[in-house]
Amino acid sequence: MSEVEVVKAPTVESLEARVVELEGIVKVFIERAKDDDESLRSLSERINEYGKRSEQAIAVIHEQLVKKFADDLAHFGARLHASFAKDVAVESVARVTSETIADSLSKKILVTRPALRGETEPVLVVRQATASELREQI
Repeated sequence: MSEVEVVKAPTVESLEARVVELEGIVKVFIERAKDDDESLRSLSERINEYGKRSEQAIAVIHEQLVKKFADDLAHFGARLHASFAKDVAVESVARVTSETIADSLSKKILVTRPALRGETEPVLVVRQATASELREQI
């Protein structure tokens, strides 16, 4: 015959001892989890506090930069306007005379020529309006 191992059923005392041992292990895990939870909460609070401080610092720097850029732009615009006004005033007084104006008004601005045969298709043909057409417009 072969040897058969006989498995003994656990006793109530051994099971109670095992349950007490497991309860102790669970309590240790719970305490560690609470400690970890508290440390994670404090870390989270510190991270949030640092985030708020950095956002406030960035907002202050942003406001300072915007103000500085606006001041610099206004100063540059004023300097540019003054320089331009000075240059225009000096040049316009020195150059513009009644002879210059009369000469400019007597020059032809637009010179026209008759269209060649090949140019008539893509060209918009225009003519002067007649007096009756002008009266109708009014």
